[in-house]
Amino acid sequence: MVKIEVNYYTTFAKITGKSYETVEMENPTLRELVTQLLRKYGRKLSEITWDEAQGDLKNGISVLINGRNLPLDTKLQSSDQVAFLMPMAGG
Repeated sequence: MVKIEVNYYTTFAKITGKSYETVEMENPTLRELVTQLLRKYGRKLSEITWDEAQGDLKNGISVLINGRNLPLDTKLQSSDQVAFLMPMAGG
């Protein structure tokens, strides 16, 4: 089993009710982790995160592995840190 630390920021933390959690999965890709979390947290998370028509993250949503923006098919390893980020408005 692979243990992954998942960090949630801004809206993601509000929806999940936590700032982080540890998820255990068998040889997961980032896509499989995202899919599992969308099932776990339901429609609210899915609506802001996932584009069903494209089968991909919505524009502006970042899911980083160890601070790097990598493809959804990237294999995750134990002790990887995955962060869910929303676009920030600024000015």
